[in-house]
Amino acid sequence: MAAQAESKSGSPTDLISRTRVSREMLGSIVQLKVGPKKQLFHIHKGLLCSAAAYFRAALEGGFKEAREQKIQMPEEDPAAFQRFQLWLYTGSLIELSANEEDRPTWHTIFSLYSMAERLGIPELQNDVIDTIIDLRYKLKEIAVGWADKVYSETMENSPLRRLLVRLLTESRLDLNDPEWIIRDLDHYPLEFLRDVILAQHEQLTARPLKSTDFKKHRKDFHVPVKT
Repeated sequence: MAAQAESKSGSPTDLISRTRVSREMLGSIVQLKVGPKKQLFHIHKGLLCSAAAYFRAALEGGFKEAREQKIQMPEEDPAAFQRFQLWLYTGSLIELSANEEDRPTWHTIFSLYSMAERLGIPELQNDVIDTIIDLRYKLKEIAVGWADKVYSETMENSPLRRLLVRLLTESRLDLNDPEWIIRDLDHYPLEFLRDVILAQHEQLTARPLKSTDFKKHRKDFHVPVKT
């Protein structure tokens, strides 16, 4: 199921390998300009409309985008949108044949989640959560350094926030160490630190103490998907 993970032209022709892509989805192609530099992408309209109500409203309504079949998305991150394009056509965020250096950065991963949350694409949100959990075990990283980005770009009840907090509180880091709190107080959002303290209290008062198998309980951080 090989695909071009970072297609320079944003062309869909090298990406089509997703088995659930129907012939009806491969009709007309939409032009999308993403990011402040207006990076150009070309994606089949049927795939976009099947992914999110946002695209259905833009491309099938009475808006200018529907007439021209063009969408401007200056607020989105182009690298994250490339992963979204890959996901639309292949169902994967990381190409199976990709080298280690082709793995998306944490910045891209978190930008992709916040985009999926804003546009209302629950399947993509859940796949990003699964990717974060898998990378946590593979790379032994919890990426809490990105808490400011996550908390500034996601909703208050976002599952991504909960996951980041749980990953930290169940790490080997001693959260009772006052030096850690003093040292990192200015590096993290107050909301994040509050959530960490509450989560740690909940964990320490549990009897018996529990340690989460994130792979086994990944669905605890998923959002519902309408069937």
